[in-house]
Amino acid sequence: MRVLLSVKKGRSIPLTQKKFTQIFQQILKLFPSSQQEVEVVMIDSKEMKILNKKYRAINRPTDILSFSMGSGPLLGSIVIDLDTATKQSIEYQQSLKQELKELFIHGVLHLLGMDHKNAHDAFLMKRYENYMIRRTIGI
Repeated sequence: MRVLLSVKKGRSIPLTQKKFTQIFQQILKLFPSSQQEVEVVMIDSKEMKILNKKYRAINRPTDILSFSMGSGPLLGSIVIDLDTATKQSIEYQQSLKQELKELFIHGVLHLLGMDHKNAHDAFLMKRYENYMIRRTIGI
C-alpha cells in the first residue's frame, strides 16, 4: 500500500507521505481494493485552472480533481490545489492539515467510485467522508 506524493516546488505541506499512506490504509479497510497505490499531486491555482478547464470545461480553479486509472496497481491520481485548500481552511476555520486530509479522503472516495451528482449519492458520500474523518483523527 503506497501513496506517491508530489508537491509543487517551493511549497510545503503539513502532511507527510507516511500520514497520507496511513489515511489511505484506513479507507481501504472500509473499501477493499486490489489497487493499492494512489498518486497525490499538490499544485497551485494557476495550474488547477488549466486542468479544470481541460477536463471539466470550467474556467476557474477547484480544490480537487480525481483521475481514475482503471487497472493495474495505481487506483488513480488526486490533484489538490494548495491555494484553494489554504483559502478553504481559513473559511472553514480549520488547519490546512485538516483541510488536506478531508480533500484527500474525498478524492480517494471518488477513485473508489463514489460521487455526489445527485442528492442520494451526495448524502452517502458525505457520510463516508465524515466517518473517515473521525476514523483518522490523530493521523
